[in-house]
Amino acid sequence: MDDFVNQLLKDISVPESMDPEVRKELFDSLRNRADRFVMMRMIDAMKDEDVEAFDKLTDEKADDVESIRKFLDDHVPQRDKVMAAALLEFRATFLGTKA
Repeated sequence: MDDFVNQLLKDISVPESMDPEVRKELFDSLRNRADRFVMMRMIDAMKDEDVEAFDKLTDEKADDVESIRKFLDDHVPQRDKVMAAALLEFRATFLGTKA
């Protein structure tokens, strides 16, 4: 995800010479948005009962990244394709190139 966000920053011509603190804030904000966007698309791809189980898991184990990743692997059909499509959609929306 870091490479994806860095490429977006390059695509909008954010200079490498930008104040490092400001660049980090911009990077972190964009990364959080991309993460949330991808997660929404993954949830959209789940069955209703899986969404309920995912909500329960994230409520109980919000910091357990490995359990969340495993759940997504097991309950999002074609997870890699969903993620790739979500990243492409996010990029197009962010850059204003979405038809």
